[in-house]
Amino acid sequence: MTVLRSTRVLGPAGFTAADVVLGDGLIVDLAPHGSADGAEDLGDLVLAPGLVDLQINGAFGHDFTLDAESIWDVAERVPEHGVTAFCPTIITAPEGTIDAAVTALGARPEGFVGAEPLGLHLEGPLLNPARKGAHPEEHLRSSVDADSWAPPAVRIVTVAPEIAGADLIADLSRRGVVVSVGHTDTDAAGAAEAFAAGASHVTHLFSAMPPMLHREPGPVGAALVDAAVTVSLIVDGIHTAPETIAVAYAAVGPDRFVPITDAVAALGMPAGTHVLGSQEVTTDGSKVTLPEGTLAGSALSMPKSVENLMAFAGVDLGSSLRSHSTVPAGVVGADDRGLVEVGRRADLVVLDETTVLRTLIAGRTAYER
Repeated sequence: MTVLRSTRVLGPAGFTAADVVLGDGLIVDLAPHGSADGAEDLGDLVLAPGLVDLQINGAFGHDFTLDAESIWDVAERVPEHGVTAFCPTIITAPEGTIDAAVTALGARPEGFVGAEPLGLHLEGPLLNPARKGAHPEEHLRSSVDADSWAPPAVRIVTVAPEIAGADLIADLSRRGVVVSVGHTDTDAAGAAEAFAAGASHVTHLFSAMPPMLHREPGPVGAALVDAAVTVSLIVDGIHTAPETIAVAYAAVGPDRFVPITDAVAALGMPAGTHVLGSQEVTTDGSKVTLPEGTLAGSALSMPKSVENLMAFAGVDLGSSLRSHSTVPAGVVGADDRGLVEVGRRADLVVLDETTVLRTLIAGRTAYER
């Protein structure tokens, strides 16, 4: 047994003082503060659920689309950022790339200790060329074999509904895949039809889709008013202005807002030239772009995203941490994690406000500063 004592344990109802008892990789008890024997006293450091990133293309010089086996290399290191689970993201790429990623995901290294890949996030190839962003147009497609897009290997797929069609959306949703609307040129009615067919999420709201106008609300408006739809945003202040992030958070509320990094190989690396799939990208340390200037993911870390959400949307630390852990875990049905609660996985992060000091995965220390 391991016991962690803190006056600031982030539980389902907010911060509380407690002794968190861990055993067999789980949270086995939340005892009154000071009552458990042999506790490690964290004082007033924050003890929170591990952070969950539903869209990350790579980090530390590794790109998942280009080298799927690097998923495990990145998984060993993202606990440095408090991340205990993530969806490795594969962008639009040549045929065979997704199969290679599925194979790599199934080849778990012996004795692996690190963040848990929850399943792939396939961002493409069923995207609208008019809203392709940094996706290579030559690899976009108008149809796929849905049998190869099945959980648990595939957890999320981002599609343009006008390309994928309602039947495929319904089929994938029935199989248990989270279907997300993104890189789309559809209007509000088209987005609403996709949600009715089974799509339940939106990829980086506002980015790579028509803007929300007062008479043409577009997919943004359709998503904001549908209480069953969650939305992700890159909370870097670059893809979306801080004021717009605040508006989105206020519109959907804390239970539907999902911060993502959309980080690329540049995360954790010096400014300069890196890759996104087969494409060269450049970063100045914050913004990541293709040579012609198109935004191409980010170099945003999850702790910085926690900090930004507090600053941009005016939320407190507990609310921001919850948006980065509990909510994304719920989006992909990872009900065994995302909360400091008896019976959940002991995937935890110890912070001094937004600075990660220690990350535990299944009760084992995966990172310590």
